[in-house]
Parts: sequence; C-alpha cells; structure tokens
Amino acid sequence: MPLVGAAIMPHGALVLDPSRAEMAGTPLGTAARRLHEACVEAGRKIASAKPDVILLYTPHGLIGGDGAAMYVYLNATASGSCEWMGAWAEHRVKVKCDAEAAASLLERLKANGHSAAGMTAFSGYDAPLRWGECVPLSFLGAATHSAEGGARVVVLSHGPVGTDERALLASTPQRCQATDAMGREIGQWAAEQAKRVFLLISGDLAHVHGNERAPTMGDGTADARYLNAKYPDAHPSAAQFEERLVGWVASGSALNGARLDEAMGLVPDAMCCGIEGFRIMHQALLTHVLTHQAPPARPWSTQLLAHEVPVYYGMMVATVLPRDTATDGEEASQPPRKAARTAASDGSGSSAALLPATPRVAHVDFAGKTVLVSGAGHGFGRAIALAFASLGATVLACDGPGGAASAEVAETAALARGAAGAVSASTVDFRDFAAVRAWASAPARVDALVLNAGGVLGHVGGALEEASESAWDAIFDVNAKAAFVAAQAAAPALKRARGRVVTISSGAGLRPSLTRLHAYCAAKHALVGLTKQLALELGPHGITVNSVAPGFVRSNAASEAQWHAFGAEGQAKVLEGTFMRCLGTPGDIADAVLWLASDSASWVTGQVLCVDGGRA
Repeated sequence: MPLVGAAIMPHGALVLDPSRAEMAGTPLGTAARRLHEACVEAGRKIASAKPDVILLYTPHGLIGGDGAAMYVYLNATASGSCEWMGAWAEHRVKVKCDAEAAASLLERLKANGHSAAGMTAFSGYDAPLRWGECVPLSFLGAATHSAEGGARVVVLSHGPVGTDERALLASTPQRCQATDAMGREIGQWAAEQAKRVFLLISGDLAHVHGNERAPTMGDGTADARYLNAKYPDAHPSAAQFEERLVGWVASGSALNGARLDEAMGLVPDAMCCGIEGFRIMHQALLTHVLTHQAPPARPWSTQLLAHEVPVYYGMMVATVLPRDTATDGEEASQPPRKAARTAASDGSGSSAALLPATPRVAHVDFAGKTVLVSGAGHGFGRAIALAFASLGATVLACDGPGGAASAEVAETAALARGAAGAVSASTVDFRDFAAVRAWASAPARVDALVLNAGGVLGHVGGALEEASESAWDAIFDVNAKAAFVAAQAAAPALKRARGRVVTISSGAGLRPSLTRLHAYCAAKHALVGLTKQLALELGPHGITVNSVAPGFVRSNAASEAQWHAFGAEGQAKVLEGTFMRCLGTPGDIADAVLWLASDSASWVTGQVLCVDGGRA
C-alpha cells in the first residue's frame, strides 16, 4: 500500500507548553502558541489518515558513531522525555513500536547498500527516545492511542553530526545523494507494505536567526537557555532559506524539488537540522507519485499549518495528504484554522468565532500529560486512573492509609502495564494534610488534578442525636478539607500547565444523602461550593474547575454493603428513581472526568455534571 501521507513537525520543546512563565506576553509565547496549535492540528490530520505505522525520522537520536548512518529502532516499545535545555522533563512519551516493520525496513536498507544499523535496547525494555522524537510524538495521541489500538511507530535516526556542523553540511552534495537514495528506498518499502504507512519528519529550520529573539529574565538580561552560543548573530541566509522551504511545501504535486535544491545551496550558512529529513520526505513522496499514483497530476493536498521563528531557529508545521482523503481542500498557502474560541477581527471591532477543523471531542488524548488522581485504589478512582493511562497520561495515583490501601493502589498501577501511559502508585492518608500537600505539590507541572478521595470511612447513618463529632470531623476532613489542601498545593503547577481540576462530589452534594450521614451530605455540599469558588479564582489562569456528581454505583466494598443493606424493596426504589432504570459503572464516571479534563471542555468551568442515570 502506498504512503497515506506525510508531515513535518518541529522538535523544539518550547512548542509543548506556550504558557510557561518566561513566554507570557512575549513574541516567543505568541509564536510558541501558534506552533502548538498547529502541532495539535497536524496530530488530528495524521489521525484522519488512519495509519497503521508512523515512520518517524529524527536527526537527534541517541546513537553516536557514524553521522551518515541511519539507525532503525527495533524494540517493541519506546519511551523518553522531552527534556531540553534543562527543562520540559515533565513531558514524557511512550509508544508502541512495530518491531516487525522496523526489521523489514532495516533489512531492505542494508541489502541495497545503504549505511544502516539496528538499535536495540535490552530485550523487554523500551527503546530510549530524546526530545527530537518525543516532541512530535507528544501530539500524536489521537493517532497512536485510538480506540482501535492506534498506529505503531518505527523510529529512524541519523547519528549526531558532531561538533563541526558547518563542515559536515558543506559536504551536502555527497550526503544528499545517499539521503535521496534512502528516501526513494523508504518510498518503495512503504508501497510494498500491507499496512498504511505515514511518514513524519522531525526537524527544525535555519539556526542562524540570531539571539535577539531570546526572552529576557527579571533583571532584563537574556535567558541563557534560549541563546545560541555558536552562532549568536543573525545571518541573511536564514530568511532566504526558509522562504525557499515554504515555497517547497506549497509547490503541489510531489513537492517541487527545485525550491528544495535552492534551499540546499544555503544550508552551510543557514544551518538546518531538518534538511536531510526533508529530502527523505521529498524522495519518498516523489517515488509514490511516479510509481504508484494515477492521475490527476496534483495528487496531494499540502497545507502549511505554521511557520514561525520564535528564537534563534525557525520552525514549521506542514501536512501532505492524498487529495481524495484530505480532511479539507485548503492549499498550503492558507493558515491553519483556529480553535473554536479564536476570534477573527474584521477591523471594525467586531469578531466572529471560527469553527475547529475537527471536533476536539473526537481526539481526546493525554499523551505527555501529568495527572494526579486521589483515592485510586478501587472504584471510581481506579477507573479514572486507568482511563487516563490508557490515553497516554503519566498518572500519579494515591490511596490510603494502611497496608490494604497500599496494596490496592499498587494493583491499580499493575493493571496499567501495557497502557499507552503509566500509573505510579503511592500511599497518602487524606486526613494527614501535610502528606496531602506533599503529594499534590511534588510535580512541577500538573495537567489535571482529580480529587476523588472521600467516602463515609466505614460510618453508618442514623438519627441526629446519635451522630458523633469524631465521625463528622473525619468525614469532613477527607471529603472537603483535603480537597482544599490538595488544590492549594497543586495550584502553581496547575497554573504552569493551564490545567484542569475535577472533584468527585455526589448527588449527596445536591440533595439529602441516601447514606443518612449528616457529615457526608454536608461535606459533599461543601465540596461543590469549593469547586465553584476555585473556578472563579483560577479561571483567569486558564484553569477549569468542575465536579462530577455520581449517582449510586456499586463500585467498591462500601457501596456493595450499602446496596445489600437496601434490601430488595430499597434496591427497586433506587432503580425506579433513575430515568434509565439501571445503575451506572465506574467507567461512566471516568468518561465524564476525561471529558472535563480534555480540551473539549476548555470553556466549561464551575459546573457540576450529574452522572446518575437521570433524576427528577
């Protein structure tokens, strides 16, 4: 089957989080957000091509040695961090690899005389990835973690170019011949696969735009992390090079090689870590057109989603899809459509909202995200933690206290093995506020905080005269006060991520409680009030705060005991009290949490979502 598409995505980690403090209100932040939105859109377009294999090329792999050799990663899984310049380590990626396809490609490259070698970590372990691979993969959750299992990844990487980049790039005529031949080989290999192959190039543009774009620190000096020590001054070749690259992307058919060749002549001065990847893509697409593509003469729908120069190097996001399966008919020269809330001014002060290219609810994923879930040892919390992990998140799950709780949350982590993401388990007593504060404040970035810990703590309902103050204090502490403490502790990390907070309240927070426990009813009402107050305060920071109020669900030992205590008559009354005449499941609650934590609910805050089968 021929290639089903190709794309270019940058690997500068600053596109992952445009809300970082040093970017706020700066040209860097503006450029980074445009690039971030374009990468999200590219991820959606890649998913729309329904690839079985994503062939990812990066110039920044881990391998040393021969800079001209192509290394093919052969492990079944790969993972790594986007850490770059001492930051962004919290963004992590884990993908399933297609070891069979990788071995097939490696064998073909070697058999036909190309300089290539396999890269294998210890058996059973993940192949290690660096930022050059992790950054673009961070935006592919919709493609790699779909309900059908998602695409698997084959990673290709040239060895590092060494310290004298200019000398190496000056030898591009010789390297180009080898690279072009390899691109044609990859195109032929893709055409012979029974699987749908998508080619993704990880690469940035000219590296000599100069250091004047670096953001400044509090004292007015440039942030050293964004400076290019080797090439501090702007070179005119940078803008000329990128003008030709943009023209190459926009040139239709198989991407007109003349503009790419013009850019190649500027490379020794302009510098570009993506140039060999661009040539591989060009030759692979050209091979597709010449040998496997019937007319029309322009089979591709090309789109330039973004071209920005945020710091000393340029960045570009572009997609190339077959014209008959492209998600839209836009040409490369058109800018990407913005998200639903982006306004387009007509110059008169009025504005009109533009629709998203694809509904965001169709692409819920949390790859590279850090999610905290309390009360994750069983029931709702376990379902929520596993749901986030299945969609690529790194989940920090806790439950407690006691050995039984520790074993339960450890089991939750074990159940997540093999998922796209991972669950890390810890035991935290939510009546120990120092421990709660330590747990919630540990990550540098929190994309979602799910406050599920709570419950009746083994107490049973009764008459007002029989209620104890100790039960009141314990239930109120774990259901309401601990949520306040956790939210307060996580606030700085949530602000950095423009994150989401989801509390798990209850129908008991909206009406009298079936438990007949005064403390539980009061605590859940307090939690709903806290949710609304936090939404008001944190909204200006881009943080949404909402609550899911479950109906009665047989989710754990306590709810099972309560269900049996109802007796046949009480059980029938509970069922008849719902519009659906049935009970829900922990998965129903997890689905609601996922939506509220996703980009699809980015303008929903201060709300209580009742997931209860309907109640009058």
